[in-house]
Amino acid sequence: MTSAPQRFILFVVFFVSGVCGLGHQMVWSRVFGLGLGHELPAVLAVVTAFFGGVALGAWILDGALSRSPRPGRWYGFLELLIGLWGVLLIVRLPQTNELALLLIGIDPSPLRHWTAAFSVPFVLLLPATASMGATLAAMDRFVAPLTTDGKCIGTLYALNTLGAVLGTLLATFLLVPALGFTRTLLMLASLNAFCGVIVLIVERRIGTPAPLSLWNSIQRLVIGRRDPPDPSPLPQGEGTKQPAHPPANRARLGEARRSILPLPAGEGRGENSLNKCAHSSP
Repeated sequence: MTSAPQRFILFVVFFVSGVCGLGHQMVWSRVFGLGLGHELPAVLAVVTAFFGGVALGAWILDGALSRSPRPGRWYGFLELLIGLWGVLLIVRLPQTNELALLLIGIDPSPLRHWTAAFSVPFVLLLPATASMGATLAAMDRFVAPLTTDGKCIGTLYALNTLGAVLGTLLATFLLVPALGFTRTLLMLASLNAFCGVIVLIVERRIGTPAPLSLWNSIQRLVIGRRDPPDPSPLPQGEGTKQPAHPPANRARLGEARRSILPLPAGEGRGENSLNKCAHSSP
């Protein structure tokens, strides 16, 4: 499988993930309205819990995703966690509504009402929303090596946002009226799990990078990666310091100096002549 079909599959998966994310949010808002006493507090609470969890998940898991050599596996398991938690919420949401009614009471103060309205959805939805927040970083790291320029964050964000718009419209005007809350949540959770399985299959087909040896790992950690030295000899004067005057050139240089600076008349040009000059000097 070449990189182009892989990119297309991953882009479609992230689009469907956006559909599921905002579809979940719309259904959760409607269901929480039964327990929080009014739809407006429920919408505000779920929107706050949703985006607060997304931001928290992206912030906490960013370091682990950046260090991981297997971002595709991260993404697959995050989608599976979203799907699993979405199924558990089908059972837990009615019980959570009863807890919210108990915490709010019959005639609560505004502080008590809004504290319960915001804290209960935030805690209950956090595993799913935090996983949603980390999916963008994981998918970006997974798709970037498959692109020609290594840049794909804009395309991913646009596809996910477009999917979120479509998910809002589908959940509000089509899925909930036709299927009801439980079946809609079950379908959306199944789509999340399906996206996770698809990405895990693609990640397995791509393969895993070869593990680093202990010495290479130490080099990357301490001094960075360096290329081994070139064993071929460098030409003279490039990278190596050569002797200023090799022996063959030294003899010719001495002859040239003696021809330019002649000795006094009647004296030879050897070492004996130089010695005679030294003895004849006062």
